[in-house]
Amino acid sequence: MDLRKLLVDTCKVFDRLGIDYVLIGGYAGILYGSPYTTADIDFVVFSEKVSLKLVGGLSVVGWMPTEDYKSVEELRAFGQFVHEKEGYPLHILPHVAGYSLGERTRVYEIKVDGYPVKICSPEDLIIMRLAVWTDTDREKALAIALAQRLDQKYLKKRALEEKLGKRLEWLMKEAAKNH
Repeated sequence: MDLRKLLVDTCKVFDRLGIDYVLIGGYAGILYGSPYTTADIDFVVFSEKVSLKLVGGLSVVGWMPTEDYKSVEELRAFGQFVHEKEGYPLHILPHVAGYSLGERTRVYEIKVDGYPVKICSPEDLIIMRLAVWTDTDREKALAIALAQRLDQKYLKKRALEEKLGKRLEWLMKEAAKNH
């Protein structure tokens, strides 16, 4: 089983349970044209809709929890699973540096093997990378900036909201050098 099928199967579980989610991280970057690879799947979810039913729903497609979630609060704080056959990790988070589901962020749909997967905007993915600011995250932000036509106004607005204006300036200069 490949990561792409696991992604779709996982999104189907979220949709069946009525859990608002958005794909973030390396797999989102790949769908936006990043040349990097990933061996995990990361989601931000609206945690108020997460229940312990999620553990059972995910187990049906092979995701086993790495913790014994005794309460929904534990699961909502940070859900981590590993695929029983493939060994891939799955992370389910209420928010990450530079991103949470809400009015300030955009959510798009991308068809993956014909199934509509909710994904963060490429601009928000860049903001997440700029918020972390490791060498690898800067490289990945640059790869996304070079692979996508970005909504500059939205990107600047989000950078200001997250107090990342100087980092965005650096990114835009690097992107201009590499075009």
